[in-house]
Amino acid sequence: MNSPFMQDPLFHWDISEITRRGAKMLRTVQIVGGIISAILGLCLLFWPGRSLIALTIILGIYFVAVGVIRLIGAFAIAGTPTGWRVLEAITGVLMLIAAAIIFKNTGGSASFILLFSAITIGVSWIFEGFVSLTEAAGAFHSGWSIFAGIISIIAGMIIIFSPITSALTLITLSGIALIVFGIIALVRGITFPKVR
Repeated sequence: MNSPFMQDPLFHWDISEITRRGAKMLRTVQIVGGIISAILGLCLLFWPGRSLIALTIILGIYFVAVGVIRLIGAFAIAGTPTGWRVLEAITGVLMLIAAAIIFKNTGGSASFILLFSAITIGVSWIFEGFVSLTEAAGAFHSGWSIFAGIISIIAGMIIIFSPITSALTLITLSGIALIVFGIIALVRGITFPKVR
């Protein structure tokens, strides 16, 4: 049974309109994306420390690239205001300093990023819980809003008071989710209809 969403002309797949090349590209994107997702999920599950260090190194490389681009932009683009040049140069230098810190202590940087992410998620869940409780005052189904708000606040507090355990749990859940999404994408790619 098709949902109204899938019958919407913006989202309805008409296989007869897809070219052979387009179908092959869609199939390839699904299969490659599924494989990459599953591999990343397995890496997070079996080598969480190495995976986080690899992601931290990638972040450091990104900071170097963007920092250099900002510095070049600050001095190479003619006609830009002085304030803009100063801000671009400061941003570029700060990004290069952050990259240097990451490369100097990659393990510590990975731990900091992990803890910071966990605490940020915890705080956001607490705020989301309070927003749900506030909205419950005028909501039609206020019982569900109150329940969701309380659960969100409790989950956020658990993460904040136990960030390391929570971060490790989040890594495990993320790894499992990536594997499941990868398998689903892989199956969708393999079973994508042939186009004549």
